[in-house]
Amino acid sequence: MLDNRNFPSQAFLSTKKLEDHAVKDVLVTTNLGVTYGRNLDQVEAIRKIDFIARQGEFICIVGPSGCGKTTLLKSLAGLLEPTKGETFVNGKKVDGPPSDLALVFQEYTRSLLPWLTVEKNITFPLHAKGISKEEIHKRSTSALEEVGLSGFAKKYPWQLSGGMQQRVAIARAIAYQASVLLMDEPFASVDAQTRADLEDLVLKIQRDSGVTIVFVTHDIDESIYLADRVVVLTQRPTTVKREFEINLIKPRDQITTKSHPDFIKLRAEVIGLIQNERSKSQHKIENNE
Repeated sequence: MLDNRNFPSQAFLSTKKLEDHAVKDVLVTTNLGVTYGRNLDQVEAIRKIDFIARQGEFICIVGPSGCGKTTLLKSLAGLLEPTKGETFVNGKKVDGPPSDLALVFQEYTRSLLPWLTVEKNITFPLHAKGISKEEIHKRSTSALEEVGLSGFAKKYPWQLSGGMQQRVAIARAIAYQASVLLMDEPFASVDAQTRADLEDLVLKIQRDSGVTIVFVTHDIDESIYLADRVVVLTQRPTTVKREFEINLIKPRDQITTKSHPDFIKLRAEVIGLIQNERSKSQHKIENNE
């Protein structure tokens, strides 16, 4: 654990308990576990996850490759039924995709429909909610403005760059106006500069809307830059290894924030935990445990 006394007053690692925050818990999961297969073919992917996301909080989930980050996100989204445990969104038990939750996938080429225009890709989920045409148009226009694509409503996804396509996927989530936004490595398929631009875009959206975001990533720098709290997972079978509250000052900046001594210390701490998990996994493999 990092020594708080070594941190400047404006940025430190907090050890406050969740109970100390008098803020609404919008997403709660208790004793969540996922096991694949049956009998001798069983694989325990997630052993036990107890997880809370508070209103307006930005949480990043990191861990070793193959530890079950995407499996966890699918369970939270109601796309995968857990073997044990429960998840609640705004107090309602998740037994399928919740109406108050949106999900942005890593592979935008699969989440966008190439035969629909940008505008129709954004609006098609809204029609099932019984929203008026006027409100749908208003939401679509506003969402496109928010992601910087106002002039592209009539274009098709295949006419856009990868970064622009992911902006469309984000715009669709904005237009849906969910209280919880889950993001599964959404910037993994774009170049470094586009990734930095999208990181700043999501921070702006979160700041403007107050939406709760749970964001899975392999990129440790990204997790610390974006998050109010970073949750580090163990190797499979997965549990929560440690949580860090990230109190780096806001608004954040790609150069200033990432070069700050506190950012560097946090980065080293999180990387160390993940490397430790990888070493334990390798030891088990080498010793046939």
